[in-house]
Amino acid sequence: MKMSPAEYAIFVFGGIRRMSRIINRSPAAICRWKSPRSKKGCGGRVPMAAQHEILDVARQFKLPITPADLVYGRVVKNR
Repeated sequence: MKMSPAEYAIFVFGGIRRMSRIINRSPAAICRWKSPRSKKGCGGRVPMAAQHEILDVARQFKLPITPADLVYGRVVKNR
């Protein structure tokens, strides 16, 4: 299954609420990443302002996420 960059980041962090606590952003802000642009969301993209922080935290916790994942997403076999 192909996951968008936002979906994959949220998946790796274990959900919206857990990710929001770890990177200190509101759950609503993270949820907007998945929303379509027509609904004032990010269309599945992770905002550039959050990418650096996500990568720093992922490195610290040894989470399997790369800069390419935050741009292109990833194919995941079992969700």
